[in-house]
Amino acid sequence: MILDAPAEMRRRDPSGMLRLVRELPEQIENALEVCSSSSVPVSKSKLTNVVVGGLGGSAIAGDILRGLMEERGSVPCFVVREYRPPGYVGPGSLVFCSSYSGNTEETLSLYDAAKEKGAELVCLGSGGELQRRAAADGIPFLKMEEGFPPRAAIGYSVFMIYDVLRRASFVSEAPGELEEMLSLLRGKSEDYGEEKPTSENPAKSLAAALHEKLIVVYGTRLFASVAMRWKCQFNENSKALAFANVFPELNHNEIEGWLGLRSLHAPAQIVTLRDSSEHPRVSKRIGITLELIRTDGCGTLEVWSEGESLLARIFSLIYLGDFASIYLAFLRGEDPTPVARIQELKRRLSEGTGR
Repeated sequence: MILDAPAEMRRRDPSGMLRLVRELPEQIENALEVCSSSSVPVSKSKLTNVVVGGLGGSAIAGDILRGLMEERGSVPCFVVREYRPPGYVGPGSLVFCSSYSGNTEETLSLYDAAKEKGAELVCLGSGGELQRRAAADGIPFLKMEEGFPPRAAIGYSVFMIYDVLRRASFVSEAPGELEEMLSLLRGKSEDYGEEKPTSENPAKSLAAALHEKLIVVYGTRLFASVAMRWKCQFNENSKALAFANVFPELNHNEIEGWLGLRSLHAPAQIVTLRDSSEHPRVSKRIGITLELIRTDGCGTLEVWSEGESLLARIFSLIYLGDFASIYLAFLRGEDPTPVARIQELKRRLSEGTGR
């Protein structure tokens, strides 16, 4: 089996995506170091909302931060995946424009529009046009290390913004929370690593269970962003069709749609992300829902978060999903790094625009 052949996996991963995934703890530490040496003044007294603007991995980072702010933030947080900001964005908004390349056209458009509306801006990325505009306008720019596929820069895109928010007291943090999260991830880097055999490796075992299946990832409120992260990683890394949804909303619509699986004759696997914070009624819903869906011929798996603090629990699941998506790519005979269709789309969009 290829998952127990590290040399063959390295051959299929010439750009080292598995290494980038494994180095997430170091990336988070680097992100925090960049922020500690940067001056990002925030006019807290006049701000009434936080906005994270970005696409792809940057938007997922925004979703994670929005969940944290919903749980223990002092102002609401919104995520914008668009060219224009919503109507509420203005002088009372702190807008983070996040683009790893610095050239995401939607984010550049959002930057210009938010600036025109008088919002307070902070930018982050590895360079590009966004850095040039920020420098010209005197806007703080938090610079990420270059050379990453954007989706592999999740540590930078989450924790650069998180650090600004916590320093400005927009989000609270439990004592020792970052340290616990980093310690947990370092331990998991060994548990999920390429040298650990499938029989002892939860990430490899998960990938094997999802191979040649339609993948559906379910989460609860705090973990809706993690479910979306899993979905996107299976799409981009594994080149596999995957979808995501959230409890209890899916009980009011999607649960009926599973009846159609019988006529499709398509092998499907649901992975439900579980956490100790679930509302008791949601926990009961999950059990009943999975029991009903199994009668439609769908496989079900449940994966529990690990750790005590909220950050540790969130990133324990993100880390597992990232590893599993790489191992699934190997099982499918795919190089996890290239995203040819995304690049082709961008190429066609740029025709005749000068971008």
